[in-house]
Amino acid sequence: PKAAASAVGSVRSQKVSRRIHHLGGRDDPVSSTLLRTGRYDLMMASVHDNTYDTYSKNFKKWHLWRTCRQQPLYMSDDLTMSQKQDEIIDFYVYWTKTANYAPNTMWVMVYAIRFMHLLNEFDLDLTVMRRLKMCEKGWKRLWGATKRKLPVTVDLIREVYENGGFDFRRWDDLMLMQGITLAFSFLWRSCECASRGGAIDRDKCLRIQHCLFAVGGGDVSAPLDVPINEFA
Repeated sequence: PKAAASAVGSVRSQKVSRRIHHLGGRDDPVSSTLLRTGRYDLMMASVHDNTYDTYSKNFKKWHLWRTCRQQPLYMSDDLTMSQKQDEIIDFYVYWTKTANYAPNTMWVMVYAIRFMHLLNEFDLDLTVMRRLKMCEKGWKRLWGATKRKLPVTVDLIREVYENGGFDFRRWDDLMLMQGITLAFSFLWRSCECASRGGAIDRDKCLRIQHCLFAVGGGDVSAPLDVPINEFA
């Protein structure tokens, strides 16, 4: 038994076999396609899927802006840094002074523009754009302090529990009350405690092994061998 336990505890992950591709010359179309695809895959892997989705949504504003102005979607590498900076500043000024977007939202938009340019192999360096940084700082000062949401107190959750019209003999009502309690007590985002868009976010979702339940109204979690009966 000890030998078996030792063998089980020392299982090593198997090595993934490496595929060796013999590249042709510089003008070889197969080699060129392989390298470009690999380059794209690595750049895509630099951000999380959720981050890419956020960038894609915010990049639509830039797409709309460039289309209305009858300009190419991506700024060519032929443009100077100053010219690129002017283009982004014009975009920034419009969506702040006209559409009144928050500084944090604009920050995401600008970085979405940068990411999409780099992903499509158009160089765009924001670190040298000092005038853009001044515009961002100016808008942040004009916008004022961050408008934070008021916190949900225990009394408010208790009010929902007592007067929310729930029937805790019904599973749906019980789960809804649990969701309200967990979400507001631990400040979870909706993607962490609910299914959005018909799909569960596997990286953020709450899993059953993360839950601790008390027996008989106690304040401590029940031992593993004690049956849970609150949901009966």
